[in-house]
Amino acid sequence: MSDNYRFYADKVAESRSHKDNGPLADQLRDILETVRWCEGMWVLEDRMNQALDLDRRRDA
Repeated sequence: MSDNYRFYADKVAESRSHKDNGPLADQLRDILETVRWCEGMWVLEDRMNQALDLDRRRDA
């Protein structure tokens, strides 16, 4: 058996780290960031709508 087997774990980790930093990983991070922003806005809009509904009920 070759002595290279000792380097296998390091090479696999290095290979994975390169894959995680490629252009597709950057695109995925951008997409997920956009989704998180949208979800945050939806929560904010729901709170605003609920507050407006409460104000309308008080005025009625």
